[in-house]
Amino acid sequence: MRVVRAPWRRGDAVRDDRATMEADQARSIAEHAHEPDRDADGARVLAHLARVVRATPREAHVVAWLHESLERGAVTEHELLAAGVSSDELRALRLVIAPAWARSERAFLGHIELIARAAGWAGQAARAVKAADLHDGYIHPRAADGWSPPCAQGLRRLRDAGRERHPLTAPTPAMVTVARGGTRLAFDIDASMA
Repeated sequence: MRVVRAPWRRGDAVRDDRATMEADQARSIAEHAHEPDRDADGARVLAHLARVVRATPREAHVVAWLHESLERGAVTEHELLAAGVSSDELRALRLVIAPAWARSERAFLGHIELIARAAGWAGQAARAVKAADLHDGYIHPRAADGWSPPCAQGLRRLRDAGRERHPLTAPTPAMVTVARGGTRLAFDIDASMA
């Protein structure tokens, strides 16, 4: 076991031999990285993150807390790995964050398609977090430069991906499923978005 200093924690050391990061540690990283951050409309980024976390299954909370930190460059992949993010969680984060070139409808929907087709736990977690992120973006639009992504279309595609992967187990019209360690959880996307 190797102990590393976490720059967002004051004097605390974290172990890097765990299989996955704890949600509380991810929250601490996000709080440190985004405490002063505000969206274009003045809303706190932490409020957005908290809403996304509340809307995702517990297994995807680390990804939900950290998705803005990595996207905005507040932390690096290396720092997250040193802090205990698993390779699956990092894959999910890489899927969730929108590339800088995805500032058109076509490119954005292409990015959503990558998430919809992603396999494994990382793909499932990315779908759950992105669906919650898009839903929050639909309810609380935030466009700094006048461009707003087509959230409703993205949500429909993610909903359809959930149906394609689990056609017999979808109890609601809009679902994303996350499975890890033999546990399956369903994340319902607000049916009004369909």
